[in-house]
Amino acid sequence: MTRSMNPDSALEKLCNAAMQQRLGDVSGLPQELVEYLLKVYREFISSYLNLLRQKENKSADWIPERLSIDSELEDGMRHYFSDYQHITREFNRINQQMDRLQEIEPDTQRRLYRHAIDEILSSRNQEISQADQNEKSGQKGYHRGRRAGLRLPFMVVFYHYFALKIIYCNFANAYNLMSK
Repeated sequence: MTRSMNPDSALEKLCNAAMQQRLGDVSGLPQELVEYLLKVYREFISSYLNLLRQKENKSADWIPERLSIDSELEDGMRHYFSDYQHITREFNRINQQMDRLQEIEPDTQRRLYRHAIDEILSSRNQEISQADQNEKSGQKGYHRGRRAGLRLPFMVVFYHYFALKIIYCNFANAYNLMSK
């Protein structure tokens, strides 16, 4: 693992590598779609790195050389109490939509291919218009509605989960040692 002088460029490299690994070459896609993909991947990877840094007790500027997404940590990001649940949901949704888009042959099914691209971009436009409406109405972030006051900070839940997991592993190891 390494630390970079310019975390933004290192983050950009991680995002591009993750996109390349997951989606393949996106250079043939419309520029608007590529920009949307980059935005979603940047938000997710940035959020994921924040949790990974906390989990591994690393400094705020730490960036791994390679990134493999831990499904357990990603599941934690989708949890109801997580501040990252919407970012993770958007990340998973865009990946599913891109999987469907890649199944379509663009040369023989042009209309369907264009329709799928338009569908992805329309979901992005809906999110933008929803954010604009929230800004006009004074709502901030994702914490709104009648249950907003009941949410616990995600990190409290996150730390309790891992603390219990460590305690369980220690008891299991002690039991195994005693039974030998």
